[in-house]
Amino acid sequence: MPVLKDLPLFQYVDLSGAVRATDYSTSGNVETWKVGLNWTLIDDLRFRGSLSHDIRAPNLEELYSNGSGGAPAITNPWILDNGAPITESISSPRIGNPELTPEIADSYGLGFVLSPRFLPGFNFSVDYWHIDIEDSIGLPTTQDIINGCFNGQTDFCSAISFADGSRNILAVNRTPFNYTSQVASGIDLEASYVFDPSAIIASIPGTVQLRAMATNYRKNATTINGVVNDTAGENTSVGPPNWKWNASVNYSLENIRASVMARGISAGVYDNDWIVCSSNCPASDPKFVTVSDNRIPSAIFWDTSFTYGFDYGSSKIEAYLNMRNVFDRDPPIVAAAPGGFSYTIAPANAQLYDVLGRTFTVGFRTSF
Repeated sequence: MPVLKDLPLFQYVDLSGAVRATDYSTSGNVETWKVGLNWTLIDDLRFRGSLSHDIRAPNLEELYSNGSGGAPAITNPWILDNGAPITESISSPRIGNPELTPEIADSYGLGFVLSPRFLPGFNFSVDYWHIDIEDSIGLPTTQDIINGCFNGQTDFCSAISFADGSRNILAVNRTPFNYTSQVASGIDLEASYVFDPSAIIASIPGTVQLRAMATNYRKNATTINGVVNDTAGENTSVGPPNWKWNASVNYSLENIRASVMARGISAGVYDNDWIVCSSNCPASDPKFVTVSDNRIPSAIFWDTSFTYGFDYGSSKIEAYLNMRNVFDRDPPIVAAAPGGFSYTIAPANAQLYDVLGRTFTVGFRTSF
């Protein structure tokens, strides 16, 4: 909805908003809303912001999962051997929790878009975002459930089965809980430039597009019983990397398109709380573990694609060839935790890195 227009420093201002009420059979009535603002200061510069209140209801698997197997090795803090918790191999099936309630999130974002008139085809944007989630649904690890119960979080204790007359653990049911609050924040950056190379060298036809996008994860913190665990920069399957980016160069003619793209992930760690130490190390505990190496290296993967369009009778056909990970780069090693069935887990993070090596896709698209 336009609010101001054609005024000094307020070339154009518009406001948007939405409200929604939802009735879930499992979670009851909930309300969500969102407000957004766009302020065009001058033709070259626009500011934008948003504020929202959202929910996420638990899904069917989180509510009613019948269970899947698991047999991890865990440390039992109730039984000590020479002052250290013993290690046990136990049963730990994953099951649902019908008592879950919706997550509640409040978020805001602020940013700007720069489109300078002296450089047509160029755009640059920066956006800061912040999300605060209460009653977050989490699936704690088996060890998290054990440690939580040991430290007085009684909700977790109901998931643990002990052997009769002892503190030996027989089984731990891994079930989701509304047991955390979560705060995530970051900065998104994007730059693009579209131009005709004929403006530089008249004999070169076509159009070139340069584009780069990056996200800086500033925080991804969960709080359980007052203990904060920030996983931003943990390049395992637990947390996002500090930086994730991609950049591309695209060249197009009337019926030909070619592109080269680079995908990058910054270096990270296994755990932000681990202590790197080689001598005179402090004693490890479940949160602050002493290790000799906590680094996971950065990685860049290169992709390319080629598309050729042509007519066949009355049909328009487009043939394409895509190649991912052109240089067949191996992913950085991300070792699994010791114990249990860790030896069956590939030492790489497939959610973050390319683990397939060089791959090709060849195909045709047509329209009639």
